[in-house]
Amino acid sequence: MNRHERRCVRAQLRQIGEAAELPSVLRRFRSIWAVDFEFQTDPITGRVWPVCMVAIEFYSGKELLLWRDQLLSLRDAPFDTGDDSLLLCFQAVAELSNFLELSWKLPRHICDLYAEHRTQTNGTNPPYGNGLLGALALRGLAHINAGEKEDMRQLVLRPSRSWSPDEIHAILQYCRTDVEALIALLPAMASAIQLSPALLRGRYGAAVARMEREGIPIDVRLYQAFMENWETFRPELIREADMCGVYEGTTFKMLLFANYLASRGILAGWQRTPTGLLATDDDTFLGQIELHRHQPFDRSSLTRWRQRLGEEHIVALLQESLSVAHRTGAIDTKDLERVAIDTTVQEKAIASRQKVPIDLPRQPHQRMRKLMISSRGRRNRSSCRSSRGWLIGSPTANLAVEGITNRPKRESQTARKPACSPGFLAKSITLLRSNHRDRSIASEFFTDD
Repeated sequence: MNRHERRCVRAQLRQIGEAAELPSVLRRFRSIWAVDFEFQTDPITGRVWPVCMVAIEFYSGKELLLWRDQLLSLRDAPFDTGDDSLLLCFQAVAELSNFLELSWKLPRHICDLYAEHRTQTNGTNPPYGNGLLGALALRGLAHINAGEKEDMRQLVLRPSRSWSPDEIHAILQYCRTDVEALIALLPAMASAIQLSPALLRGRYGAAVARMEREGIPIDVRLYQAFMENWETFRPELIREADMCGVYEGTTFKMLLFANYLASRGILAGWQRTPTGLLATDDDTFLGQIELHRHQPFDRSSLTRWRQRLGEEHIVALLQESLSVAHRTGAIDTKDLERVAIDTTVQEKAIASRQKVPIDLPRQPHQRMRKLMISSRGRRNRSSCRSSRGWLIGSPTANLAVEGITNRPKRESQTARKPACSPGFLAKSITLLRSNHRDRSIASEFFTDD
């Protein structure tokens, strides 16, 4: 991109920013300063080494282009950072790290357009990436090409940290294009920005910048108390964590670990140290996890999870699941024209010797039984979905619901408490009725009581 093309891009971005109308929540700030630093990072300390800074005020268009020596001569930021001003940036952690390195007071209000871009594209795969160029391209805004941007970044990162006057001018103009990009990007994103969460994310960026510079803060008194009582905590922690039985007291036993691996059939493939011992480093465990992704199944885990959620949240989960399935095309409206709801899901052979994932009472309503059998009329169909609709079940005990006669419970079953109540079932049916205009099969057997 030559100088004329670069000027055209800057003019286009400036016109977009000047013609834009910001939402009232952003107009509460008297000034909005878009800021970008170019810097290097010390490979030993990890701290930034500011090279230059460009700042442009959104409303007035006032510009500040400052090289390193000018930045070091300032005791504070050369623009307002108080309650009536908003700092606009892309990657707040990087920009605020430069504030800290220069010993400037951090801005009171920060809006990180990188965080807002990620918030607006959450759950998607942006076609142009999540960088500044990708955020601009996603919204149809022009910028310098990626190759030129990379060339300028390499110039900024020159190890000798010496630049000619022409190179200094080029770096400042490159930094300026990034700031002008922020000026154009703000109006394009403003309608979807919720100010309070955005400012909170900006404050988080400031906290991360401090942690990267000074270290992660800890409660020293609590840490000291924990360390003083470590030997008291340690045995209990080991008892809770030792699911494999590889400890004797507080000592890890390699023989017990080998026996455990052998019982799982993975001893032969386990890596060993040069001395022949079983490897116990982090990389070995991570690699074995990738090779043996067999999650343990606890038959009562779903029950406990359902009890933690409660009926209202399960109803909401069912509603959202059906809504997402409908929006994504996994199911059609016609698939929900007729819905049969049962209270258990387990294989049981019935008349035609086909296995149906339901367990009906011994004397069910005849029409319901016919529906269940007809819905499984075709052989070799493992899914619960059929041409007549969807069979929805929850793995719990049979419930006495109006329209279905429950089998008499044996004495050993009388103490079993259902994991969900008829109220949950009725709410689910009401939900299905409200989402579909056609009269469902469920309404033929259940009431809303």
